[in-house]
This record gives sequence, structure tokens and C-alpha cells, in this order.
Amino acid sequence: MDGTTLTIDALLRIAEDGAQVRLAGSALARVHRNRGVLEELVRRGVPVDGVTVAGHGTRRAGIEPGGQSELQANLIRSQCTGVGRVFAQDEARAMVATLLNGLAKGHSGVRPEVLEHLVRQLNAGVTPAIPEIGSLGPEGDRTPLAHVASTLLGEGEVLWEGRRTATAGILAGLGISPLPLSYREGHALTSGAAGMTGLGCLVVRRALDQVRQAEIATALLAGALDAPTAVLLTTGPERASTHRGTADTVTALRELLRGEFVPSARKAARPVPGHILAEVPQVLGAARQALYDAVRTLEAELNSAGSGPLFVEGTEVFHTAACPGRPVAAAMERVKLSLAQLGPLVEQQFQDLLSGGPDGSLPENLVVADPVSHHGFSGVRRTVAALVAENRSCSPVGARDMPTGGCHDLGVPGMVAARGARRIMRNNYRVLAAQFLATAQAVDVARRFGRLAPAAQAAYDAVRSLVPLVGVDRALAGDIELISTALQRGEILADVGRYTGIAPR
Repeated sequence: MDGTTLTIDALLRIAEDGAQVRLAGSALARVHRNRGVLEELVRRGVPVDGVTVAGHGTRRAGIEPGGQSELQANLIRSQCTGVGRVFAQDEARAMVATLLNGLAKGHSGVRPEVLEHLVRQLNAGVTPAIPEIGSLGPEGDRTPLAHVASTLLGEGEVLWEGRRTATAGILAGLGISPLPLSYREGHALTSGAAGMTGLGCLVVRRALDQVRQAEIATALLAGALDAPTAVLLTTGPERASTHRGTADTVTALRELLRGEFVPSARKAARPVPGHILAEVPQVLGAARQALYDAVRTLEAELNSAGSGPLFVEGTEVFHTAACPGRPVAAAMERVKLSLAQLGPLVEQQFQDLLSGGPDGSLPENLVVADPVSHHGFSGVRRTVAALVAENRSCSPVGARDMPTGGCHDLGVPGMVAARGARRIMRNNYRVLAAQFLATAQAVDVARRFGRLAPAAQAAYDAVRSLVPLVGVDRALAGDIELISTALQRGEILADVGRYTGIAPR
């Protein structure tokens, strides 16, 4: 880790797989030199916020050289005010790694020991317990990062063996001593947008896989309905669009539909509603494009220093304004909007399936038993509609600037946007799960076995390996959650890749 080249894929290896972190020698040398710049400013008595003067609204109070360790610790303690459930372990690890890489940029004025301590705890599996609620916008992710910084002091709580545990006991058991902080370090550890950026990276990477899963679901739907696919089997659509996301979705769908049973003349001529195939590239392509753009924004923020003051060798101190993370907040709001469009598309496809399909050849609600006594997927229809409605409730918030607590900088709640995108993504997994269940049922009812494209066949087999055909009525909540979990784990995506050799686009 060097502060300049961290990617989202590398961050995921640290967060999800527990990959060990090593600081580049060049980064440590840069941090050491940068600390020297700050120490020279202190010796010269240059006023620096959080170092030689402390801000209290519009007033300034001098800081005595002694007692710095207690001052920095109290700054961190005073900001440990997060509430609610804590972030998952992989999410918290992503935030710590993002904070660490920002410090490795070498503009924050901290000692190399701070970075080395963070690395030691991260590699030992010490994960801060970070409450989800507390970050609003002004001064970045100060509250969640304070919960991270408190573990360096041997305080607060960590996630250990699946439980919230007092930090002090875990560090003692590992032989890790608390780190006394020096001037500037409490402020540096709690400044910047590492919280929203770390979480946003996980959400965006997983959302890209979700779009790919939606494309697989579309291929299975086309096969189940014996729908004409000529609109996607030519190379015209992507040549007509200059949006990379749309072109990639069209190409992905063509690959997923390759090898489908040759359509009959009746099939080629049969009209099919646009949302079955023709509208899919517009919706999923727009989501892809928003995610591609978010990747660029997030990777830029991953390799940026936190908020000011920043110390640049050979130049003046930069007292930047508060509210870092505006680009991240804007990117995550767009991701929310794009992911929320997936639900209505799937809902309409789902309604068509349950209403008999485009040509009325399927039984209503996909009932295969006595339709007088059984209801098939009628209840699932309402669950899908409820999930889509909940996604709509996650309205964009980034445009509503919020001055708080005497801070004259306008805050952008980027963490709220990242959590909202995560919520929509989780709901979408259940929406897609319902679609996979209903589409597999349609394949069974229409007896399309052996006539599906290889990718669609692999998806069908993956669903049927987990849940059987719905014959007589049964509770389907467990089936939805089972398929949703498989989607979150990437199992269906992996099965399609193994069976067809199609690499994710």
C-alpha cells in the first residue's frame, strides 16, 4: 500500500478475504518527511488548526506543547457518538484500509508509527466495531472514524470471533500496546471520507455483479418465454450507442443468449413487450454506466488524503474547507437512482410471467396444481411490489446540504447515500430471487428443457439445485431468501461462468 495505487479490487481482497497489508517503503519515507515538515512549522510557531491552535467556532485558543496526547485522545473520545447496529466486518475493514491508504499519501502530518499500528491491527484481524449512524457530512466521516481511532488507544470495541468485544482485552491478548498519539494525529485519524468511500467501494463492486445477474435473469426469461431475440443477436445496438454501459450490456446479453434453440418463424414474428428484451439494455446499461463512473470517483478518493490542514513539502499549509466526500456522495446518489430502476423493470417482467406471458400460454400465477385450490406465485407478486416501493423511499439526499452545529460548511451526507445504495442493492437481490424462481417455474410449465441457451440452462440448473418446482401451495419466503443468498454469494454467476466459459463483462 503506497497511498497512490490502491484499487477497489485490492480493497476487496483486504476487506473480504483478509489479505495481509504491507506499507511500501516509499510511502513510509514520504510520511516521515511530511511529519518533519509539520514539526518544523511547530518549531517556528506557525498557526495551524488542530496543531498550534484549536478551533472553537469563530474563536481560537492556543495549544500548549504539553498534554498533546491527552488532547488528541479526548478529541477522539468526544466524537465516539455513533449509534445503531455496527457495520459488518468486511465493511469496517474496508474503511480502515481506506483510512490507512489516505494517510500513506503523506500529507496528513502523522508519524509513521500511526500507520504501522493500523497495519498491525488490520493484519491481526482486529476490526473496529463502527456504528452505522453518525456521519452526516461536515468534517467528513468524523464519527465512524473516531470509533476506528479509539481502537488505537486501546478503547472502544472491536469485532472478534463474531462478537463485539472490548478492545483492551483483545489487544492485550495479541501483545499489541495502545498507541499514545501526538499533535495533529487525532484530527488526521478522524478527518476525510474514508468511511463512505470504503463502504461505497464494496457496494459498487457488488452492484456490478448484481447487474450481471440481472442480465442472466433476462436470458433465462427470454428462454422461458421463447421470446424473439433478434433485437440483441445483431451487432447494431451497441454500435448505435456511445455509452459503454449500454454497449457492454448488449454484448453480455448476446453472449448469454448464444447457443439458444433456433427460433421458429412464428417465434421471430411474435410481438413481445419491450421490457422483456428491448428495454433491458437501457435500464441495465444505465446502471452499468453509473457504476463505471462511480468506480473512477471512488478509486480517486481511495488515493486521496483526508481533509485539511494538509502539509505539502516545499509549499504552504493548505487549510482546506471541511466537507470532504462530495464527489463520493454525488456518485453514490447516482448509483442509488440507477439501482432503483432495476426493480420496476423486473417487476413488470414478473407481472407478465404471472399473467400468462405475452401470448397467454402460461397458467395464471404459474399454478401447476388445481387453480381453484392453489395460488402459485400470487403472494410473491406483492412481495416484489413491496420491495420496489421500499427502494423508491430511498430518495436522493445529496442535494440537500445540511449546515450543522455551528459549522459554516455545508455538509453532504455521503455515508447516508452509500448506506441507501446498499439497502437498495439488498432489496434487489430479493427481487431478482423472485424472478429467478418464477422464471424457472415458467421453464418447467412450458417444458423448455433442452431448448435454452447454455447460460440460461446453467442458471435454471442452479435454481433447481436449491429449490424444487412449486406444485401445491407452500410458503415461499424461505425459497426467496435461499436464492437471494446464493445471488449475494455470486453462486449463480459463478455457475454460469463455469458451464459456459463466459467471463463477466
